[in-house]
Amino acid sequence: MFQSVGERLNNFASWCIKMIKKCIKLRHYESTQTELVIVGTVLAVGVVTGGAAMFHHYEQWSYFNCVYYCFITLTTIGNFVLFFLFKKILI
Repeated sequence: MFQSVGERLNNFASWCIKMIKKCIKLRHYESTQTELVIVGTVLAVGVVTGGAAMFHHYEQWSYFNCVYYCFITLTTIGNFVLFFLFKKILI
């Protein structure tokens, strides 16, 4: 299942790169593996930093702890438990 999601995202990224190349009128429209890796890396960094910004705002954690939490959670290692969950349990 997850492999098919990755393949669909990869196809969508390839299509987007192809359309961008057509818009700027390049000769070679096809996307390369390097371009797909760059897109994936940018998306992953965006998810981690965006999530960290939200946690920093709502949980009042330091930004480093928020980035650490998002990275650990997305890589399914697991380490922190959200503060608001503890808050709900204790109240």
